[in-house]
Amino acid sequence: MPVAIYQSTLDAIIAAVMTNDLAALHRRVGLPHFISTNATQLIIPSIEELDMVLSDYHSQLKRQGVTEYRRTCLKAEFQKHDPETIVGVHRSEILSHGKYVVEPFLCHVALMKIEGVWKAVWEQAVVDQTHLEMLNPELALAQAKAHKVLEERSKAKLRNA
Repeated sequence: MPVAIYQSTLDAIIAAVMTNDLAALHRRVGLPHFISTNATQLIIPSIEELDMVLSDYHSQLKRQGVTEYRRTCLKAEFQKHDPETIVGVHRSEILSHGKYVVEPFLCHVALMKIEGVWKAVWEQAVVDQTHLEMLNPELALAQAKAHKVLEERSKAKLRNA
């Protein structure tokens, strides 16, 4: 059962990515959402940032001529003592007319059942950042700076209150 849940969640997410269907993605991705590769990580705290990341990634796939994006569950299981969390691993294959755009890679994902729907909340792609540009380093840096500014403003408000 966890394998079927995991695979159906992967299928729904990749269909949304390939068609740039933001509403469908919102239904299957939990926030905050954590994504990492071997080189970088990104925390997506809001719908707006999720939309920006999806749109950028969708554009990248189109530029690369991607015609097929396969994600195949290799293993998935309920987290011990938590039937509302599934952890799993899958193989990702990104192809353009039958040829790999990047070499196949593994990805680990955690799903949580949120308001009755299984959603991806954490993803770790075991891939070199230079081969997969889903995580824009400039976006990650800008995000870190923005969060620092917001944190400083919050602290200032607390001091002035």
